[in-house]
Amino acid sequence: MSCCEEYIPLMSDYIEGDLTPEEKKVIDEHFHDCEKCRNFFYSFKNSIQLIEYLEINSCPQEVTDRLNKILAEKRKDKQTKTKLS
Repeated sequence: MSCCEEYIPLMSDYIEGDLTPEEKKVIDEHFHDCEKCRNFFYSFKNSIQLIEYLEINSCPQEVTDRLNKILAEKRKDKQTKTKLS
């Protein structure tokens, strides 16, 4: 099973609760067995929570935009590295 590549696009849906119970079960099983994916997921989830917190607490828009850009770049880098593995 290729690590991360097929799971990264589903992480947002997982966090939002937009997966079917079967899809969630498959990802949960993979996260249980794959430390790399599990760590990436929790980092991704924490980043989203940070952005939400900053938005609620009147973070300047430029800070939120910068964080979103950094996260998008990191996600893209992670996907690229996974494809090369």
